[in-house]
Amino acid sequence: MKIALVAEVKSQFSAFGKSSADGPVVVTRNGKPVAVLVGVEDEDEIERLLMA
Repeated sequence: MKIALVAEVKSQFSAFGKSSADGPVVVTRNGKPVAVLVGVEDEDEIERLLMA
């Protein structure tokens, strides 16, 4: 699991999107988690994530 600041993700979103394929990326603002980027491989996986 990788942790990154909002500003880093904003400026390098493509790189963090690719990185999310290896594991979740926790996005933080002022040291507190605000989002998680999770890589998906297909539409079925997206549906499972949304239903969870």
